[in-house]
Amino acid sequence: MSRLSRSALVTALALVPAAIAAPSARAADAPPVAAPPVAAPAVRPLAVGEKAPDFTAADLDGKPFALATARTITAADALAAVNAAARTLGAKADLAADAALTTIPDLQGGDGLVPSKVVALGNAAGRVHGLVADEASVAAWKTVGDVVAWVEGAAAAPIVFVCWSPKCPTSKLYEERLFATVARRGARVYALGSNATDSADDLKGYVETKELPLRVLVDAEQKVTDVFGGKRTPHVFVLDGKNFLRYAGTIDSDAPMTEAEEKRIAYLDLALAALGEGRLPEILMTTPVG
Repeated sequence: MSRLSRSALVTALALVPAAIAAPSARAADAPPVAAPPVAAPAVRPLAVGEKAPDFTAADLDGKPFALATARTITAADALAAVNAAARTLGAKADLAADAALTTIPDLQGGDGLVPSKVVALGNAAGRVHGLVADEASVAAWKTVGDVVAWVEGAAAAPIVFVCWSPKCPTSKLYEERLFATVARRGARVYALGSNATDSADDLKGYVETKELPLRVLVDAEQKVTDVFGGKRTPHVFVLDGKNFLRYAGTIDSDAPMTEAEEKRIAYLDLALAALGEGRLPEILMTTPVG
């Protein structure tokens, strides 16, 4: 993600041959040579404690995302998302909020609702809002309204943006831990497809093949990544419920998972836990590894 700095460009311009900067008498009648354009100053990355500016992006399906509206999740929007997910699992028509989940054909097994399939419903319904379900979060769900309440209730949840690439081995190592952390803490997550060599088709194929519960925002030009100051993949940025940056850095202290779990420092989990308790994280920034 390195870029030619403005200072480097100025230095380069200073080395332009004098013959170009000051034409000789022989070329006096020739039109003047236009000076090369000077690059605009680089975007100053968001600092921890600052409010993120509003920005827009498109996801892999071409659907727009806007930070300005990400905090607005109405009951009607949530119900529509749940019904769209239910149709992928066998529902033939839209369901009311008081409808039992057992009315969705593919959720049932011999002993009632199948937890893994209810998780799939939650992931499908919550994906547009960056939500990730796990068996703990769906354990009490009985009706469509329970899922709607889960989606609608996440409006003010912390949002994790992660610079991500399926070509990055470290991104792959962290997938399971990232989703488990977000689900456990009731947070939201959006991936920034910030590797310029990753095509939208590559990203979409990877997500669909692995069935990842992940909404990816296309950022090949790194416009959003530059706002946050992303340096590596993965590099996570945590916004609180009012979109102030509260943590930036790595997911935990042990990317290859070679340490004992009790020795691993779970930076992202600690940050989300603190925000969930209404306080600021003790560790605000770490160095991303990738």
